[in-house]
Amino acid sequence: MTLVVERDGLTLRRVLRSFRDLPFLPCSLAERGYPGLAFQPGMILWGKAIGAALGAATAKCLLRRRQDVFMPAATFASLLLRPGDVFVDVGAHDGLISLLAAHAVGNSGCVYSFEPNPDAFARLQCICRAYGLAQVHCENCAVGAAEGTAVLYVPADATGATLSEQASLAAGATHQPCRVCTLDVFWQERSIVGSPTLLKIDVEGAELDVLTGAKTLLASETAPMVIFEASDANASTFGRTVDQVLNFLAPFGYRFWTLRHPHLIPVARSTEINLSQNPDFWTDVLALNPKLHASRLDVLRSRFSVGESPISIQDSHVAEGRTFVGSNI
Repeated sequence: MTLVVERDGLTLRRVLRSFRDLPFLPCSLAERGYPGLAFQPGMILWGKAIGAALGAATAKCLLRRRQDVFMPAATFASLLLRPGDVFVDVGAHDGLISLLAAHAVGNSGCVYSFEPNPDAFARLQCICRAYGLAQVHCENCAVGAAEGTAVLYVPADATGATLSEQASLAAGATHQPCRVCTLDVFWQERSIVGSPTLLKIDVEGAELDVLTGAKTLLASETAPMVIFEASDANASTFGRTVDQVLNFLAPFGYRFWTLRHPHLIPVARSTEINLSQNPDFWTDVLALNPKLHASRLDVLRSRFSVGESPISIQDSHVAEGRTFVGSNI
């Protein structure tokens, strides 16, 4: 049964807040001075139950209001990941999607979670310890286009940490140094076989930098599926646009979709993603290479009405007259 939450009464925000609080119970207990309760063996069973519940809720789009789906990245991860897969969570924040992915890939799989914000990273580590997620490897660093260091700006509410000084000024953020790595170098230094199965990127507008540092992985015969957050407002703080991300990925054979239940809508330009031109709009975009990811695309077709998009970014001017239904999440 689909849970459709209307605007009045039980709001979508209240439902989602209740789900977000559940996985972080051990962190709350540890912070309040109850480490014995936070890290008891029973927490591993609790973590498995939460992972299974979140996986089912997101894969079946139970958490939605009309056609708006909560966290499309979580839905895609639930549907596309299989036991033994490798998931990379760039911008893991406090670990919700990493937890869900750990449940999906199982003990035979692997999750690499990158989070530069020390406070969020501490919560991520707390979740992994309490729930016994040995398959999750946590990295307290940012991911970018080149190896080195940068200044991390953390807002007062400790959410949405960014490397953009412009974005931080309005938020009154504090700043601190952080390490920056690239996915290509990370993969090479650890001699990891193959590429990630699925790469999720949520880095407050610096998505292009993350992809630039992963050219080798993207060009490989086992290139990953990619989920990235599309927000022109966030990208603009780095002097970028969402179109630049699309243009970067297209030559590698990727095509793009946004989720509007029960449809996956093909897109080729940012104007087709944000039809309303709302400056505060954001959504998650799924990028697949139809040749490399045909079997996973079939999984999506079994669940959604998937629009086919043979038109490349370079040829998108041909489609000026097309009408797309965007995702308003």
